[in-house]
Amino acid sequence: DEAYWLDTFKGELPILDLPTDFERPAERSFAGERVMFGLDKQMTAQIKSLLAETDTTMYMFLLAAFNVLLSKYASQDDIIVGSPTAGRTHPDLQDVPGMFVNTVALRTAPAGDKTFAQFLEEVKTASLQAFEHQGYPLEELIEKLPLTRDTSRSPLFSVMFNMQNMEIPSLRLGDLKISSYSMLHHVAKFDLSLEAVERE
Repeated sequence: DEAYWLDTFKGELPILDLPTDFERPAERSFAGERVMFGLDKQMTAQIKSLLAETDTTMYMFLLAAFNVLLSKYASQDDIIVGSPTAGRTHPDLQDVPGMFVNTVALRTAPAGDKTFAQFLEEVKTASLQAFEHQGYPLEELIEKLPLTRDTSRSPLFSVMFNMQNMEIPSLRLGDLKISSYSMLHHVAKFDLSLEAVERE
């Protein structure tokens, strides 16, 4: 696993420089806000049609679209995005309660001369390879890479992408109905995070 990750992140590593309307602070404050939006049924159906044509998943499609957006905003064509994985690579862990999450760093190159279909195929390959090697701890990778420490950024990547495809259902206890409630936390660990939730 280590050899794969060191090869993926060899050479000069990009620093995603997103445009802001204020100067970047010398140290991260972790202050942030949350914006929620949704895709309508028609657009979702069009995306799912493309997924069937390209043999890709919603995760791969949204990650590719997110990378294209980051590339446009930052005017960069070498992008690193973090993404959490379940971390349950061993069959014995499937039914064990607890947190086994590990974050993987996905490096892609959304260059302007590629079609979206070509880039989606690259993201598919990068995602599958990252999941195959997800057992290698991110902390160890960060220690092995020649990163310049910057107190205003997270090391290696400053953007996170997460896809949730398990919606928490409403529960009933007798006459009592229990449903989840979204808490608005004013905290951000990264410059930008996109969390996608697939609902019926």
